[in-house]
Amino acid sequence: PGGQRGPPHCRAVAPLAPDAGFGAIHLATNPQTRKVEQLKRDNQVSLTYVDGGEMSYVTVTGNLVMFESESEKKKRWRDEWLLFYPEGPMKGFMPLELSPSRIEVVSPARGIAGPEDTWLPPALVRNSHGLWTRA
Repeated sequence: PGGQRGPPHCRAVAPLAPDAGFGAIHLATNPQTRKVEQLKRDNQVSLTYVDGGEMSYVTVTGNLVMFESESEKKKRWRDEWLLFYPEGPMKGFMPLELSPSRIEVVSPARGIAGPEDTWLPPALVRNSHGLWTRA
């Protein structure tokens, strides 16, 4: 279902912790998945982290880059991925990197929420100098 003009596509992923300052978020996938073909058509993605205990979430939006060369696969390999890729970086593995451009946060337990009428979440956006500013 879906296509270039179809509904948005959602996929479960297991990202590593973001780099300091949310510079990048590292993920991986199997290069044979439909996710790869969809990302080749449109590399803008959103990644949502949910804390059900606190009824909180963070959504990170940005551009995703796929790395297909053997040298990049070796360079970007993390041992945390062995559970999903037991044969290591050279078989069925493609590293991905999300460069965040927007971060939205909702955490009522911490007093972070949008207006009651719109529920628009508080957000940060990356400016042209690479610094985070309030949206």
